[in-house]
Amino acid sequence: MSALREKLGKKGISPLAAVALEGISEADIKKAIEAKADISEYSLELVMKVILGEFSADILFSLIKNGYELSSMADCLMAIGIIIHKIPEDLIYTIVDNEYMLDGTADSLLIMGTAEGRLSEKVFRYMLENNYIFSDRVWEEIFETGIDFMVDAYMRRKH
Repeated sequence: MSALREKLGKKGISPLAAVALEGISEADIKKAIEAKADISEYSLELVMKVILGEFSADILFSLIKNGYELSSMADCLMAIGIIIHKIPEDLIYTIVDNEYMLDGTADSLLIMGTAEGRLSEKVFRYMLENNYIFSDRVWEEIFETGIDFMVDAYMRRKH
């Protein structure tokens, strides 16, 4: 765990972010989500706890399915968690199916993860084939990967 905390610290993400939820159980968070309580201010901390293995990824699935908006930093951390396999790739399907839009930087991280082979092409194809909304800047990054299926998606979008 300390190695992961160190990696996050190098990325400018405080490993102490999870402290804000200290003493609050996963069951309490699930109840709050079901009650539609405003817990969005804790989105970064929730993602951190999932990555550190203190909460299950079910929390993130539930947040997305219930229409919560996570912070930009939480989106980015979630993308990192998916790429480093601390959060299941299946979360991408839930994101797409629930029309949740990740922060553009998180999208860029997913592109980079796919290009590096750390994220399954199948998952990114799902985003492309199911009309996930990317910004123009991110579409340019998709094209710049040079990966056939990504370039093809870019060309279909432009023509």
